[in-house]
Amino acid sequence: MAKPVFHPGFLTKTLKILRCVCFYCSKLLVTPTNPKIKEIVMKSKGQPRKRITHIYDLCKGKKICEGGDEMDTNPDNPDNPNNQTNQPKPTNTHGGCGRYQPNIRRVGLDLTAEWKQVNEDTQEKKIVLTAERVHEILRHIS
Repeated sequence: MAKPVFHPGFLTKTLKILRCVCFYCSKLLVTPTNPKIKEIVMKSKGQPRKRITHIYDLCKGKKICEGGDEMDTNPDNPDNPNNQTNQPKPTNTHGGCGRYQPNIRRVGLDLTAEWKQVNEDTQEKKIVLTAERVHEILRHIS
């Protein structure tokens, strides 16, 4: 096929995966070093269906991609020209983008993404997710 389309049999799993990864940077919405994630991986070895269910339950409440806070400069000490402190940098971030995530809904075979809070002023509140856009998100998962 020249154009990607949704397979009805895999649409539910695709929707679960989309809700677990960032819409923009395709990273998992929770850090992989999270103790709950490590516990889920250990308990669900060889059981991918159980693993995706537990990861989905952990990610479904996340509305912001984790890891965007390391982009902030030092707000505590603006007098320091180099924005350096004696405090070590947090090592538990996974390089997320820190953007708000859409609420992804399924209506028939169509997927829509709706934001409660927009990231930019020019961004639309609600868009239809095409199979090409979903393919791009899934392709960039690392």
